Amino acid sequence: MSDNFGIKLFPSDGKVVATVHYGDRYNNRFWDGKQLVIGDGDGTTFAKFSGLDTVAGALVYSIIQEKTQLLYQGQSGALITHISDTIAAMVGQYHQEQKADSADWLIGSDVFSPNVKGALRSMKAPGTAFDNKIMGKDPQPAHMKDYVKTTQDSGGVHLNSGIPNHAFYLAAVAVGGSSWDKIGAIWMKSMDHIANPNTNFVGFASITFQTAQSIYGDHSSESKAVAQAWSEVGISLAKETTSESNTDHTAK
Repeated sequence: MSDNFGIKLFPSDGKVVATVHYGDRYNNRFWDGKQLVIGDGDGTTFAKFSGLDTVAGALVYSIIQEKTQLLYQGQSGALITHISDTIAAMVGQYHQEQKADSADWLIGSDVFSPNVKGALRSMKAPGTAFDNKIMGKDPQPAHMKDYVKTTQDSGGVHLNSGIPNHAFYLAAVAVGGSSWDKIGAIWMKSMDHIANPNTNFVGFASITFQTAQSIYGDHSSESKAVAQAWSEVGISLAKETTSESNTDHTAK
């Protein structure tokens, strides 16, 4: 993959190993630390896990963890899922030549069988990706006031990622153009500045804001859009600190 998003995702001579048609009607795809593993789905609930954004999101997990050293637990783990989703969304939009304001911002829109309507996640409107008898209603929150404290899913790494996902969407649409052009570049470069493996949402929000200021200027429309986007999901940067605490923060 090229350096369109502000980082070189793979070395030019790098090799990617993948196991496809994994298991028997296996309902998932994942990176196991050495290779990408893709199941075919059971044909009843899930149809496939080989869509472009789905594979892209899984493939970059190892890169995100190597670059950031974030722990896959709680808010730091949700940030791994979040950054994976942003890259998946940008890859899909780049492939379809979509601008931020015209994309659907759905992650995994083709994983479900015809029996199930929906997608895995919606960055535009977390909590609306699916609503059916088989899967129930999408439980993702879009705002810190609805943050879910849970011991399941490694502390909600897939659940609460809806909050930073929505912030990215808001910032990208506010700036306009292609999602990977400015806001995507800010997010990707922000990974280089994560120093604490327990970095939480507030810590990462602060990093993205400071990165936007560094690239575009303190009073730029880009840095203002980033601050406003985080504010709209309940994370205020008005009284930010530069520390990357692992304490959960509720809405201001």
